[in-house]
Amino acid sequence: MAKNNFLTDKFSTTGGLAAIAYGSSDLFYTVADQIRLGSISSPLDDQLPSNLVLDFVNAQSVIEESVYRALELEYAKMEEFADFIDIFCQENLSKYTELFCSLLLKLVNRVSDYNSSLETLLEESLEESARRARIDPALELDYANIAKAIIKEFSSENYLIEDLNKVMAIAVNNPITKISAAPPDTLIPLDQNGRLGKTYRGVDINVGTTSVKDYYNGVSTYDTTQGSIQSSVSQGYVGYPLAALLGESLLDKDSLEYYSVSAGAVTSVPEDPLYNINLATINLST
Repeated sequence: MAKNNFLTDKFSTTGGLAAIAYGSSDLFYTVADQIRLGSISSPLDDQLPSNLVLDFVNAQSVIEESVYRALELEYAKMEEFADFIDIFCQENLSKYTELFCSLLLKLVNRVSDYNSSLETLLEESLEESARRARIDPALELDYANIAKAIIKEFSSENYLIEDLNKVMAIAVNNPITKISAAPPDTLIPLDQNGRLGKTYRGVDINVGTTSVKDYYNGVSTYDTTQGSIQSSVSQGYVGYPLAALLGESLLDKDSLEYYSVSAGAVTSVPEDPLYNINLATINLST
């Protein structure tokens, strides 16, 4: 099917692209599906973003240990942060670290734009964790500097934590978690026909998608009287995997390992890809 290319910027939305390409913003889901189908990180997109991160570092405790060391240093030299831990966290830096890391992973799952960096994710998680600890608004913490200190600790750690910013970039780049945002500064190829027969998951549009009108009227995508749930499942629709499978995703022959950094073109497949997993081959244009 013939395609037209549309150049995006940081303000571009799927609805805006649909309005330009097809004359109706109601077809935003068609644009979103095509973006997902053409995602450079598609072998990893089916993973829950936080599972992708955890599988990369092996366990949440690995992140917590690094964060704890960074916060311990900030506790020793930043009076405001020490007051926060002593007064609002009952002098329990370890418990606060667990809260912060849990909120960080939850934030990774709900990022709905393409502009979040590891530093901004850390800052937002620090702010939210402070609010959860019922911090006094009069006590102003320098979240930006604390986030930088955590990143510095990551950089001095073993190679897994050192590359955490890379896997975080892949996780938040996931187009499945985006409804209205479009990748910025990118040429998006869209089919000339605005109505696709199937979604990017291979499920019939009429089974796996609800209209904008029905959505706002509270009508479910799945009509149980017509058996659409069974139809969707029989067509292979699945949610996020129950377990993180980073290695298996990357070892797929169509995985990111075989895309060139410059153009996203497929390169030759090595004989044994197990020893060729390299996050540096993934070009997210960030």
